[in-house]
Amino acid sequence: MDTVAGWQARFQASLGSRFVFLGDEVYLQAERPLPPADAYEGFAIAEDGIGLVRRFEDGLVQALARRRSSRAGRTVTIVSGALYAPRLARLLAGAPLAAHARVVAVPNELFGGSVAVAGLLTGQDIQRHLATLGDLGEAVLVPAVALRDGEGVFLDDLTPDDLARALGVPVIPVEPEPRALLEALRA
Repeated sequence: MDTVAGWQARFQASLGSRFVFLGDEVYLQAERPLPPADAYEGFAIAEDGIGLVRRFEDGLVQALARRRSSRAGRTVTIVSGALYAPRLARLLAGAPLAAHARVVAVPNELFGGSVAVAGLLTGQDIQRHLATLGDLGEAVLVPAVALRDGEGVFLDDLTPDDLARALGVPVIPVEPEPRALLEALRA
């Protein structure tokens, strides 16, 4: 991380851009603070996991601050990768719309414990882990990034409907955007 910070300083001086960026998971694994939003230079490559966490967290804090209703949402289980689940749980702990939301870190058994991002979760791993938890609430929210684009299936070809049948509650994919999460919590 320190090496990349040095490169960024040199590139900023010579090119006017940091030019190289670390993926969010590096900061999360190292348990180091994320860079501020302006360090991502407009979030041009957030979809590659560079700045996505910062953008999401800043947006969620802003969206929660704008909410006027303190009405509690429904009771749900929110699925996340093991790497981000603790941060998401802390963010939602005091949120009025998330008073009945339980964030669950699902271990990635298919790819192994070192792979802890939500985008590589499989339907079987989610199903296997959630089946051990008991009451899942009124719905299970899964990260839409775990579904293959345009196909609506997890990497192991299970669908959210397959999971819903197995778990006995609706399974709802949620885009990685604060507004989408808050709407899913209120629905």
